[in-house]
Amino acid sequence: MGLVGDWMKSHAKEQPSQPTPGAWAWDEDFNTLRPVTPNPEASAVHTILSPDGPRGYLGKDSASVNAEMVANYWAIQAAGEMLKELQRLRAVLNGAGFATERTDAVIARATGAAS
Repeated sequence: MGLVGDWMKSHAKEQPSQPTPGAWAWDEDFNTLRPVTPNPEASAVHTILSPDGPRGYLGKDSASVNAEMVANYWAIQAAGEMLKELQRLRAVLNGAGFATERTDAVIARATGAAS
């Protein structure tokens, strides 16, 4: 199943959690996916993906770190579907006359149209 799959299988029953909050960005220098604005007060995880695996903040309990890592895994797994649904909802909102600037910005970021 692989390292990540094995880890997920062993932790999938952790207490449900929310993914690491805020925008995430890939750090080319360190080959890591991290929160754009790290916040140890609101999160247990500071590195979402890396060659060495996800990492939690020092001093955070392992159950919280593992639960947030599992939530991040599920969010990443569903990212493509979430983008497609967001694009569909954006079209509905825009067609109904609602402004979608923030939604457009998120879609641009997710599709690489924004740098």
